[in-house]
Amino acid sequence: MKPKIRHEEILNLLHTQERVEVDELALRFDVSAETIRRDLAALSEKGLLRKIHGGATRFQTAQEPSFGVRSILKSTEKRWLAQCASELINVGDSLFIASGTTTAAFAHALTRLSQLTVMTNSTIVASELGRLVDKKHTIYLLGGIFNADESEVMGGFLVEQVRQFHADHAVVSVGSVNAHGIFEYRMETAVLIRAMMEHSNNLIVLADSSKLNQASLIWISELEMVQHLVVTGTPSDELQKACEASQTTLHIAGAETDTH
Repeated sequence: MKPKIRHEEILNLLHTQERVEVDELALRFDVSAETIRRDLAALSEKGLLRKIHGGATRFQTAQEPSFGVRSILKSTEKRWLAQCASELINVGDSLFIASGTTTAAFAHALTRLSQLTVMTNSTIVASELGRLVDKKHTIYLLGGIFNADESEVMGGFLVEQVRQFHADHAVVSVGSVNAHGIFEYRMETAVLIRAMMEHSNNLIVLADSSKLNQASLIWISELEMVQHLVVTGTPSDELQKACEASQTTLHIAGAETDTH
C-alpha cells in the first residue's frame, strides 16, 4: 500500500474515532510500527492530526475538520457523489454551488456540460469551471469576506446577493443528515444554504457515508425541503423511510457511477 493511501485511511479512521494506536495501525496495514510513526509524524507536520504517545488523536472532536483534512477524507466517495449528482444537471441549467470539498469534486464532474450559469461562493468551484473556456459557462463569484482557509467567500453581503437570483438547482454538501433533516457545523453556512434553497427549484444535498445518521450543531431544514439526497454507503431504514415520507429522491452513489 502506498503511503498516500495509508495516510488517507488513517485520517478516515480518525474521522470515526477519537484516537488511533501505533500497534493497531501497524497490524491493520501490515507494516512496522516505525513506518506508522513516520506516517503520523508526516500527518502531524501538515496539521492533520495530533501525535500523542503511542498513537494520534483528532485536533477537534466537536467541530468539523479543517478544509485540508476534509479534502483528503472520503475522496473516492466524494468522486462518486459528484458523478452521480452531475447526472441531475442538464446543459444550460442555472445552479447555486455552495463551497466545500465535495462540491469542488462536483464542479470537476460537470466537465461534460456546457452553457451553465453558476453562482458560487467557492473560489475553487469558480476556478474549476472557469478554466473550461470552450464550455461557455457564465460564472458569478459571489462577493463578501474571503476566508482563505476554506477557499470561500462568506458574510451577510453574500446572502443578499443570493437573493438576487433564482436558480434551477442548489447543490450543497452538509455536515450531517438524518431522518430529522440536514445539519451544519457553522451558522453562517446554514444561513447560506437556506438562502440558496429558498431561491432555487431543486435542492441537491451531497453526503458521504460518514455523515449519515449523524447530527451536527446547526439544523438547516427538514427533509421535505430536499428534492435529491445523494449519498454513499447504506442509509439506515429510518433515513430511507423518512425520505419516502418526505418525497425526497434518494440516490446511492457507488463505483458504478465513477467514470474516472
